Amino acid sequence: MSTNNFTPLFSTPVATVQIQKNTDILQTCDATWEKTYPHTDEGAWGFCPNNNRVLEDYPEIKQILLNSFISFSAEILGVCNEFDISASWLTKAEKGNSTPLHSHANSFWNGVYYYGENYDSSSPLVFEHPLIDYLKNYGWCVPPIKSTEFNNLEQKIIPIKNNLIFFPSYLKHKVPKHDGEFPRYSLSFNIIPVGQYGTYDSLYDTKWFN
Repeated sequence: MSTNNFTPLFSTPVATVQIQKNTDILQTCDATWEKTYPHTDEGAWGFCPNNNRVLEDYPEIKQILLNSFISFSAEILGVCNEFDISASWLTKAEKGNSTPLHSHANSFWNGVYYYGENYDSSSPLVFEHPLIDYLKNYGWCVPPIKSTEFNNLEQKIIPIKNNLIFFPSYLKHKVPKHDGEFPRYSLSFNIIPVGQYGTYDSLYDTKWFN
């Protein structure tokens, strides 16, 4: 089949951006790590519960990450709007830790930034196909003879230092058991539209409630 006759309809965009500016100051953040997801078999995941807006302490880094999304939104999504980062938090995975499948409410897009120093043997960020319930339970069960990006029910992204990942908030994601000897650090954040957006009876302006 000629690829000229092939169209990937309605794909889900996930962006990966390599941040060039030095953000190592995040490694000096004096976080108080607590355990979450204690019900997972592989162990709990560390996060900093006392500061769920950690980027407010690093305004320059916040602006770098936000500007990256604004550029992505305009160039790839065709959406030119004002955006801001709402919640932002640090996570730390020791060897044996994992996170279960989840998504983030009250957000438009999500971001993950790998600010740590060493990601050797780090567990990947795993995304679940948004139509998995239909594909597994409601559609025809016709197993493929080979794996491709169009029949996989999961997709993985390996952490790399200074890599920034954007994905829509409806994508469920997880991190399987971390087998690396070095802690796996990440900074996660939620992105929301601000200012005026929408049209007609769906018009909304966040300034109405200031």
